[in-house]
Amino acid sequence: MLAFAAHDIFKEYRLDRGRRVPVLHGLSLQVMAGEWLSLTGASGCGKSTLLHLLGALDRPDRGRIECLGQDLAGLSARGRAGLRRRVLGFMFQSYHLLPELSALENVMLPAMAETAWRANRRRALSLLADFGLAEREGHRPQELSGGEQQRVALVRALINRPRILLADEPTGNLDAAAAEHIMGLLERLHRDEGMTIVMVTHDRALAGRAERVCRLRDGVIE
Repeated sequence: MLAFAAHDIFKEYRLDRGRRVPVLHGLSLQVMAGEWLSLTGASGCGKSTLLHLLGALDRPDRGRIECLGQDLAGLSARGRAGLRRRVLGFMFQSYHLLPELSALENVMLPAMAETAWRANRRRALSLLADFGLAEREGHRPQELSGGEQQRVALVRALINRPRILLADEPTGNLDAAAAEHIMGLLERLHRDEGMTIVMVTHDRALAGRAERVCRLRDGVIE
């Protein structure tokens, strides 16, 4: 089964004064369910843009993207939000943790719409403990190290039991030890839970730890 199928994708960004910046030029890609794929390439080549399109955070100008056999173009805004909530987990380089919330509250947030508070809290506490953060549940993001913040972001991405994890430069802001810890956690999720992972990284050594590496150049897969 395919986790993603992207067919002939074009995407450009429109700037002020009518300027346009083309990013993707007829890109096609397939990702198998249960696969770990790394996307690499020079800065500005479209890696993050492609990840956002696969995750239904943006729409292509032309082309078709399917997630688990479902055409994203056929979904309403609510349907896309539901897909992101039920199927997809997101990790971002800048973490996107809310500074006024504790680690526990940040983790619980994505599940509050559909999960009873007590069940949500139990799962969040269990995940935090599982990822070595039991003693940090009450800390706010500014009280955590970069590696701890990224682990909280990973736990938040897992709270709704996603089938697919999209990770955009998940080690980009971390030192070598923290980056290795995060990569170990991703390997564990892939190995033990069969999670599909699509990871953007500029680090070729880290990219090589995935099952498959695709390099973007000039808006297409090399």
